[in-house]
Amino acid sequence: MPLVRGHRETIPFNERIAKERALAGAQYLARSVRDNGAYVYMYQSGPNREPDDYNMVRHAGTTWSMLDMLASETRSEPAALLLAAIHRAVAYLRKHIEPDPWRPGTLIMNEFGTAKLGGNGLAIVALVDYYRLAPSEELLADIRGLAQWIVNTQSESGQFSVHKLDLASGEASSFLSDYYPGEAILGLMRLYGIDADPLWKNAAAAGLKFQLQNQIWHEKEMYLADPARAHGGFHSNLNNWHIRIDYVQHSISALMAYARW
Repeated sequence: MPLVRGHRETIPFNERIAKERALAGAQYLARSVRDNGAYVYMYQSGPNREPDDYNMVRHAGTTWSMLDMLASETRSEPAALLLAAIHRAVAYLRKHIEPDPWRPGTLIMNEFGTAKLGGNGLAIVALVDYYRLAPSEELLADIRGLAQWIVNTQSESGQFSVHKLDLASGEASSFLSDYYPGEAILGLMRLYGIDADPLWKNAAAAGLKFQLQNQIWHEKEMYLADPARAHGGFHSNLNNWHIRIDYVQHSISALMAYARW
């Protein structure tokens, strides 16, 4: 049998197998949620070690993926495993939500003394799906507070000006993420789906207009070596014309979230 990197060269694939593999991945995540709701962030499966590392932005996104899987799982046993893990993971996430001492009326997801734009965005995405599962006014208030922080840190140009905030000093880091704006916009639009306040949609639209400055479009193509190849891609910023697939993916997700509403 032909092998590639020690594995079968051809693996059968169809919709049933896709869901089966997705469920296996989600069940791994569910088993990785500790009793306190934190994940085993990294498992080194060769030496069987768990390095001491954590990232709350990824915690939120990972919880969202389990919620996405749960929405399509009809069998009681795997659904129960996912649901129990989701409850623990959401409880852990909510323990890290607190007021921003520098912006009254807003909430942040505290990650080791810092607030991150992407953390608030993905926390909203996960908590909106959880709200659909277990609605409560307290949960909705948390989601709105996270979204209000995103709105309050947006400049008049639509740019999200604070990507990482030191909560002790109130100083914004010079760090800028190519992913966080898309995650923030996606969060705003997912919230708009359950709370149709124009504030959320207007902020998302302003953010998208700013992001579109980084899309390769007709007026920019005269400067490029291969315009047809680059057309539609998103580059990192106005001074960096490299296109990476993850920049494009985040922008597509944000644009489609807006278009659906």
